[in-house]
Amino acid sequence: MKIPSFKDIKYLFTEKKFYLPFGFSNLFTYTERKGLDAYSGWVYACVNARAEEVANIKLHLYQNDKEIENHPALDLLHDVNNFMSFYDLVLATQAYQDLVGDCFWALLKGKLSGQVKEIQVLRPDLVTIKSSAENPVVGYDYNTGTETISFAPEEIVHFKTFNPKDQLRGMSVIEAAKTAINTDNFSARWNENFFKNNAMPDFLMAIKGGITEEDFDKFKEQWKEKYRGADNAHKTAMLRLGENGEIDIKDLTKVQKDMEYLEQRKYSRDEILAMFRVPKTIIGITEEVNYASAEASRMIFMRSTIKPLMQKFINTLNEFYLPLFDKNRSLEFTFDDPVPEDKAAKINEFSAGVDKWITRNEIRKDLGLEPIDGGDKLWNTLTMVEIGSISEEVLPEKEYKKKRIDNFEKIGEQHNKALNLLAVKFEDKIKRAVNKYFREQKERVIGSFKSIKANISFDLNKESELLISIVLPIFQNLVEKEGTQALALLGIAEDFTITPNVAKVIDKDTMKFASQVNKTTRDALKETIKEGMENGESIDKLTDRIMNVYEDASKVRARMIAQTESVRYANKADVMAWKEAGVERKIWYCSLTERTCPDCLALHGKTVKIDSKFFKDDYDTGEQPPLHSNCRCSLIPG
Repeated sequence: MKIPSFKDIKYLFTEKKFYLPFGFSNLFTYTERKGLDAYSGWVYACVNARAEEVANIKLHLYQNDKEIENHPALDLLHDVNNFMSFYDLVLATQAYQDLVGDCFWALLKGKLSGQVKEIQVLRPDLVTIKSSAENPVVGYDYNTGTETISFAPEEIVHFKTFNPKDQLRGMSVIEAAKTAINTDNFSARWNENFFKNNAMPDFLMAIKGGITEEDFDKFKEQWKEKYRGADNAHKTAMLRLGENGEIDIKDLTKVQKDMEYLEQRKYSRDEILAMFRVPKTIIGITEEVNYASAEASRMIFMRSTIKPLMQKFINTLNEFYLPLFDKNRSLEFTFDDPVPEDKAAKINEFSAGVDKWITRNEIRKDLGLEPIDGGDKLWNTLTMVEIGSISEEVLPEKEYKKKRIDNFEKIGEQHNKALNLLAVKFEDKIKRAVNKYFREQKERVIGSFKSIKANISFDLNKESELLISIVLPIFQNLVEKEGTQALALLGIAEDFTITPNVAKVIDKDTMKFASQVNKTTRDALKETIKEGMENGESIDKLTDRIMNVYEDASKVRARMIAQTESVRYANKADVMAWKEAGVERKIWYCSLTERTCPDCLALHGKTVKIDSKFFKDDYDTGEQPPLHSNCRCSLIPG
């Protein structure tokens, strides 16, 4: 196999007789080429809208949770080659995936240094993935039309979309939306041909009587001259047929109107936009749009379309690009959240937090306003007395409890919002930590699997200890912050600290959590390996099964774990803080919406002793939410 160096292959991208990465030639036809040919009209608008936003990604490189500003992996991305910037590189990467389903980076090395000197984006329709019976990817061939350039697997970074029919090649949006795109293209061509090639007026005026052959020939020439072409569209045609002077008008309206041509094109357009998940306002269509709906559309576009595409790009870099610079896998790319600030959510956060954990001057500073007198203090909103001051109103115990119960819905709603806002902030931290753990565990499992000949070495206790060491500091930090909010709800302006008793509870729960996570992973590995061995699969096939287990863990389980545990530990912090403050009872609260599940609704308003259970559960104690995954319920003191 001929493996090209930087010097050997550079001519491929500079000589005119070879394919440039963005050249569009009719000399060669490949299946993927149809996707490239679709790069026009609404497809062009959608692909560019997505690719241009993804290309604005702001990267950050971390090593062991410390940001690094200078590193060869960053230098290469910002000095791609002699005709592309980082923006161009990311734009091409996303555009090719939308059009073809794949994008291939060729990492070209210097002949003397052996180090990667530049990145070239290959035309995906010219790339062939070479496989063998033992290995699905043994190399890549790039067919220029004049010669074939071969690459080793480690010299290519392959970006691809999910394809249910092929694990090696991606499936483009073009392929998924081909019916809508073809319909729109056919409609546009039909309309173009109507004006270019037809001489059909809307009406024909016929005067009864005969006409000579000579007159008829003259008429045909005059007809073409007067009525053919876009400039003559919809003129009224007149024809002399006789001497009686009686006129007969014929309606010649085309099928174009019968098929409701404009509505058909709008329908096709909307279907194409939906397949690309691009709102109309993003590509400049402003029909039935006001400022508020345009802002909402952009936020939805950035959150539901662009952010996942950026995350997918980052995941590929972390999995296949960074290991070229760091075999220990201590490096990790992250990116700035592209979703614009939700002003309504910010207002809700301020409303929930004011005089609990946010002072009025802190809110004013965030809004760019000047501070006010007394704004640096937390105030009891019922009495407007500074929290913790000697003069603060002290209600008799019975009256205080009655006041809390009377305000159950109001207090419950405010505290539920505050708790979930904090839980969401920690959710991302937990997810990142768990994903990092799964990646490291995957390498340990695959390494041991190959070394002991198709047997998995999975030390449950050791693995649980490793997971505990990663997530325990996050859980402790969450408990401290939410415990402080829980005390503020009682009017206690003190930080909640982790006492030995609280630490004991957190340690016990985290140990149970880590053990359950690893038991689930171990059982999934054993089951899939057993199935593969019964089918007589090779070591490489069995290894692929292991990787699939961890792919599911990183994409699905990590998110579910983060959502569930962030809410669990936040509510656990409330109970522990209230218990230390002398609260004797707790009340279950769930947000009452059309999406509230019946089981949570049945617990709404239920009051139990501070140490009692709301429900029985094999995994949790049942002493606080969540009742199920994605549960957002909370508690208030009773």
